[in-house]
Amino acid sequence: MKNKQAYNHKDIETKWQQKWAEEKLYSTDLHKATNPYFNLMMYPYPSAEGLHVGHLFAFGGADIHGRFMAMQGKDVFEPMGFDSGGIHSENFAIKMGVHPKDLIASNIKNFIRQLKRMGNRFDWDHTVDVMDPEYYRWTQWIFTKLFEAGLAYKKAAPVTWCPSCKTTVSDEQTEKHGEEVVCERCKTPIERRNMKQWFFKITDYADRLLENTYKLNWSQKVLTAQQNWIGKSQGASVAFQVAGDQTKINVFTTRPDTLFGCTFFCLAPEHPLVTTITTDKYKNKVDEYVAKATRKTEQERKMAEKDKTGVFTGAYVINPVNNEKVPVWVADYVLMGYGEGAVMGVPAHDERDFAFAKKYDLEIKKVIQSNTESEIDCYAGPGEIINSGLWNKWRYPEDKNKVINYLKEKGIGKPETTFKIRDWNISRQRYWGPPIPMIYCPSCAESEKKMNVILLHGWYGHSQENWLPWLKKELEERGYTVHAPDLPNSQFPDYRETMDYIEKNYQNILKQGNTAIVGHSLGGYLAFKLAEKYRLKRIVAVAPSYQEKVSEFPEDLVKEYKKEFEKLINFYRDGQKFENKKVEQNVRDIKVFYSDDEPYINAKNQGIYKKTFPFATFLQFQGRGHFGSRENCKELPEILSFFDQERAGWLIVPKDQLPVELPLITDYLPDGSGQAPLARHQEFVKTMCPVCGGPAQRETDVSDTFLDSSWYFLRYPSTKGGVVDAKTAQSNAFDPKLTKKWLPVSQYCGGAEHSVLHLLYSRFVTMALYDLGYLDFEEPFPNFYAHGMIIKDGAKMSKSRGNVVDPDQYLDRYGADVIRLYMGFMGPYSDGGDFRDTGIAGMERFVKRFWNFIHTHQNKTLNDENLLKTIQSEQQQLIKRATSGIKRFKYNTSIAAIMEFMNFLEKTIQEHPNNFKDIKETTEEISNPFKQALTTMILLIAPLAPHISEELWQQLHGNSKEFISVHQQAWPKYQADLIVKGESTIVVQINGKLRASFSVSMEKTTEKKYLLEKARAIPAIAKHLDGKEVRREIVVPGKLVNFVI
Repeated sequence: MKNKQAYNHKDIETKWQQKWAEEKLYSTDLHKATNPYFNLMMYPYPSAEGLHVGHLFAFGGADIHGRFMAMQGKDVFEPMGFDSGGIHSENFAIKMGVHPKDLIASNIKNFIRQLKRMGNRFDWDHTVDVMDPEYYRWTQWIFTKLFEAGLAYKKAAPVTWCPSCKTTVSDEQTEKHGEEVVCERCKTPIERRNMKQWFFKITDYADRLLENTYKLNWSQKVLTAQQNWIGKSQGASVAFQVAGDQTKINVFTTRPDTLFGCTFFCLAPEHPLVTTITTDKYKNKVDEYVAKATRKTEQERKMAEKDKTGVFTGAYVINPVNNEKVPVWVADYVLMGYGEGAVMGVPAHDERDFAFAKKYDLEIKKVIQSNTESEIDCYAGPGEIINSGLWNKWRYPEDKNKVINYLKEKGIGKPETTFKIRDWNISRQRYWGPPIPMIYCPSCAESEKKMNVILLHGWYGHSQENWLPWLKKELEERGYTVHAPDLPNSQFPDYRETMDYIEKNYQNILKQGNTAIVGHSLGGYLAFKLAEKYRLKRIVAVAPSYQEKVSEFPEDLVKEYKKEFEKLINFYRDGQKFENKKVEQNVRDIKVFYSDDEPYINAKNQGIYKKTFPFATFLQFQGRGHFGSRENCKELPEILSFFDQERAGWLIVPKDQLPVELPLITDYLPDGSGQAPLARHQEFVKTMCPVCGGPAQRETDVSDTFLDSSWYFLRYPSTKGGVVDAKTAQSNAFDPKLTKKWLPVSQYCGGAEHSVLHLLYSRFVTMALYDLGYLDFEEPFPNFYAHGMIIKDGAKMSKSRGNVVDPDQYLDRYGADVIRLYMGFMGPYSDGGDFRDTGIAGMERFVKRFWNFIHTHQNKTLNDENLLKTIQSEQQQLIKRATSGIKRFKYNTSIAAIMEFMNFLEKTIQEHPNNFKDIKETTEEISNPFKQALTTMILLIAPLAPHISEELWQQLHGNSKEFISVHQQAWPKYQADLIVKGESTIVVQINGKLRASFSVSMEKTTEKKYLLEKARAIPAIAKHLDGKEVRREIVVPGKLVNFVI
């Protein structure tokens, strides 16, 4: 690089983007990588407008991190994909009069063009498009697995409906707009409808999702948002009896200590008892109020600032702690989904209840005395319990559990935990999305409703132990015929005797082919043995037992039950090996429950079931032991998910028939009927039942786009491309070996606005797949960093304001490196910033200065040892600051450090021109310490400005025989020993002009006499002063000595 060249970003960036692509520099060998690092950023929705400047900020900031980690020796995998499904895409296609499929294809092409201009290290061998059938085939597969696990269900429920989008939306997809709740997409006020929808049971995971937030290394505002959305509340469920009736209404309260202050009682408008307890006198008013309330959205009803409304039913309930009659009202601020759809009104100690009581002139009774002297109309804080009988002198919150125990002992209440989070509604009555892979068979539905259920207890057990009596009662109430035999000789069971007993008593119903068996422990083993001979409807095996040797039982139990265990081993031997092919032919639906702390069936023997019956669904629970007496397991509600009459007749589309492809239709506009456009196409709807072969109908709803994005990161490493062949890509949603190597994600960067949508849903899906044995981790993103938002000239970007920034315009004018550096310099990545043209121009000047500085001084060497030490010391400080800034996502501090170091070098060269000389031989370059300082600057700016750094690196150190990128270099290491410890550089001036410098220890920097003597002793200074009159000596401690002559 002997001739100074002008900086031309277009030529430089095009040149290196092409070279990186040719060399496949960013195509990671996913199989051979030894130090894998998965750097993930949130994939975009490919809108027709293309990328906006916020994408450049988000993706650029994440890419800086990825490039930094690559220079730390990591094998960085940085893929990119497209969230191409959903209402956004469909609505825009309708607006433009173009089919969504055609529109999305052209949009993605444009996005890829723009993304490549950014200079990110994207691995284009591995990408996803969620509306590609090869992708949504696996989205549908995940749905089927969740259904098999009892985590997906369809039911009629009040749902949030957008009249403009003409589909349901989840609560998370709405927002407040003044006094109204609107669709977050189109801003139309939303409505409430009662419709049959598909839901995922995310509520089953509420506690785990909450607890794990305290283990994640995430931006705190995102964790707080998730914790608030999950909304865990601990308190008590209390039974209030309806006056003059035997009916009891349960109410959940977090403040059972205020029960004596309850002066009214409220039911949700949807509560089933509203119609039965309302008296004739108030019926019309209540009916009118309920009709009006149920048209409101849940978000509207939850708004704390809205005026509280209600209507009296004419009924009363009895307060169980003082036997007082309490009036029952219906109020829309009470939600059916929270607690049990009822609240007790304690106006003296709850602001919402207080407002309601004041409005309707209801009694206010104080039962908590505050710790201060001041009197407050409504006090919700800690204090002494008063006016509460035996509870007087107790204190809240210290004695809250004491109150709950009292209620439990009296039989009027029990401890309870509730959550605000609701099950995830994933049905969408639109066209552009993956069809939900379910089939409804009327014939199979009728068969399910007539099904027999046999309950088989375990070793040393009986039909009345543990959860079996509870389950029998629950199933009978649901209309099933249930049989719960006491098996013979349960302490010393004999295999043949046991099987003969079951067949003798239940052979007739077993032969019908419409029987389900629920077995616990040994009963689970027997269920599989019976399935070898009989066609069964379903097996639910809870902790199915199997041991081959007595030594496989817990040692402490062997001492006490050795004879029994020896008999049990013979039992299994007599049963012989499982005939899994027969079981697979005879039973379509098998669920197996195990807990992570199973005390009796070791991992090896659990593995026998998993290996023998890979077609079964294995559900992993936490902290449930053997689901038996040891755990005091009296109820097992998870079983009921598989015996739900609403579930009857619904069957998954078999894996070999996936994907259920979205047919290409032209009349895809929604009609507002509540049915999806596919319902109008009988050629799609009509199909054959995969079980009985009879006529059946396909589900016509499509799934929410958030299901697509809930697992896309799992798919990336297993997509076809690079070293991953078609067979691997088509065999699994996520290849086990590649997934184990690359997941969970090493670092995820994205917007905080996705806190309770994408991020929460992804955690739930990953957790469920972990429980089902498909993943060996339960949290997908151990590290998540929320970036900030970009605004333009002080205002949020929007089309209406006309301030949306087109990235192409700025990339054309300034180049990607200038834009990346400018956005990085705005402030911490977490804060975002204000995009201003004046700021970009300033960064352009810096980039040109940087370019010119390297070109001007790259052939210089330094002959002053003191200056060299100073430069090396400053260089190490630069490395330390730049490294710290990038590690902490504070790229602005790293850029500032580089700027300051360049300024320091410029000033040093200006002040010491005679100490620098040009070298001619390139062989001197590598050992040249000054050249190493320039090289360090290039390496440190490489993640931030990848193109200019590549060009400068190649000009300084390139090899024409072999291309080795700057981005393949090691990050400079901080060497503390090169810091000039305890020393300060003192410059020496004559008449204000720099003539020399020297170093002194810190303790000498304030000794003026010493500094003057050191300065005079410098030969160059002595020469200048020789024969001259020094009129004045100026000493600035720690900085300079100036002789005025």
